[in-house]
Amino acid sequence: MKKIILLLVGTAILLSVKAQTWESQIQTITGKQKVKTLRIKPGRELKAGRLLTDEDSLREFNYYEGFFVGGSRDSLQISLREVKTHKVYTDGIKYQSTIPARLCPELHPGDSNILQLPLTNMDYLQIKSPKWQKTAGEIVEPLIWASMFVMFLSPMICYDYKEGAFNAERYQYWGIGSTAGLAIGFGSVIIINAFDGTKTFQFKSGWPNKKTKVWKFK
Repeated sequence: MKKIILLLVGTAILLSVKAQTWESQIQTITGKQKVKTLRIKPGRELKAGRLLTDEDSLREFNYYEGFFVGGSRDSLQISLREVKTHKVYTDGIKYQSTIPARLCPELHPGDSNILQLPLTNMDYLQIKSPKWQKTAGEIVEPLIWASMFVMFLSPMICYDYKEGAFNAERYQYWGIGSTAGLAIGFGSVIIINAFDGTKTFQFKSGWPNKKTKVWKFK
């Protein structure tokens, strides 16, 4: 019985540790010196980039996409969804492929798609918007299209074909309804974009963007 209790307590402690927000200090290495604390909550969607080859004839890089699980002082743990590989030659030829997590050679058997990504191997990091923003966007878009559809059909709906006359009073209500729907829809888009939580950090000079602020982990 004591073993079971200890096991449950240990599991609870482990889960609480994993659920904690990971924090690490970073500072700029270009431009005006600045230090900030990078925070990542469990479950946030991540896109981590790594530059593998940077030669005169070839630039090769990978993007690891998945969800943040946890982190330590020197690495991040990502529940890997897929890896996008890129090869760009100076003659303009480009190759891109997508590797599902289960086929990623960097994962060890039995790791349940958990990728241990050392901070020293991470040249780019994108922390994507919370899921609620995507869900809100999926709700708002149909509202906008429905309002536009109603606005387009309103003149035909409000025409009294028996009397051969246009019902202006009825059109007023339909017009107000569709206009209000559009106002709410576009207003929601503005609000959602204003609270866009997507953040990007570049840790290598010149990649992936040539002119951007470059950071390093302290």
